[in-house]
Amino acid sequence: MCSNCLENTDFCTTTKICKAFGCKQEFSSEEIKLALRNSPEIMVWRYFEIANYLQCDRGCNNQAILKVTLCRHSYCFPCLHQKEYSSAYTYCNRDVILCSSTCNVEIPRSVVQNCFLLFRKEAIMTAITLELSKEKCIRCKDEDLKTLRIKNRFCSYSHAYCILCCEYMKAGSLREQRPWLMSDVIEEQIGCIHTLCKSYTPLKCLDVMVETLTGKNIQTEIFIRNANFPRNCNGCRTAEADIVFVRCSHGFCVGCIDSRMQERSNNGYLQCIYRGCSTLIPLFVISELPKSIHWDGKSSDINGLLVGNICGKFY
Repeated sequence: MCSNCLENTDFCTTTKICKAFGCKQEFSSEEIKLALRNSPEIMVWRYFEIANYLQCDRGCNNQAILKVTLCRHSYCFPCLHQKEYSSAYTYCNRDVILCSSTCNVEIPRSVVQNCFLLFRKEAIMTAITLELSKEKCIRCKDEDLKTLRIKNRFCSYSHAYCILCCEYMKAGSLREQRPWLMSDVIEEQIGCIHTLCKSYTPLKCLDVMVETLTGKNIQTEIFIRNANFPRNCNGCRTAEADIVFVRCSHGFCVGCIDSRMQERSNNGYLQCIYRGCSTLIPLFVISELPKSIHWDGKSSDINGLLVGNICGKFY
């Protein structure tokens, strides 16, 4: 059902039956209201995902921020902003734009517009800018596998910092008001302490990541989101995915998450199950899944599996 039909649904009764011909599926009015409230974000993730170390396909030589899920073409923020104002045509009562002059993939203009609203959220901005790394800290040379480092994805030298050195960097580095990744979002940012590095990190993103890793304010949206559309699990390829890792867009079912945590020592984090993917998720974030993700009534022993695997947070 489209959002227009959902908005016209009668909310007088607590239980409704799907209006599609022959369908008897029941749903509550609260589920309808939740779907309407989350539909802009859900539609963004239907058409886009975070690009992993790709160049913009528009030929501007900028590093891509987003990738179109249907055709795999990548865009930086300036090129995506130009796409927002490109020519469109009407299809099913909505403005639709083509991915490019040589690509016939259709993207609703409203989805492109909602991209810029979604990416102003602290958690999503942090997911785009920062990632966890096993590389040693550039400052204190710490390379303990049990304490992951924080790395700016757009750093040319792949510099990583432990949490203590992140605090040092925030106190000692110069702060500037700069556009975030060439977008129209102006953020207070700090530079890398390495003299040759020209990368800048939004102070807000660094604070969000540090607070999450230390357990002060865990924001699961940095690492995981609900699998809003039917897709096969990237682990077993048979079951339907329940969650998606935000950083790499790989989706997994509860069974694959459970089995991976049972099979090996995780050192406090879980690496993406998909072969060749280096995305890292803290285990205590996985423990927040029942609170933040709708599991469709499936039972999971994730919290039980965490016993003995975690000693506090990443400090």
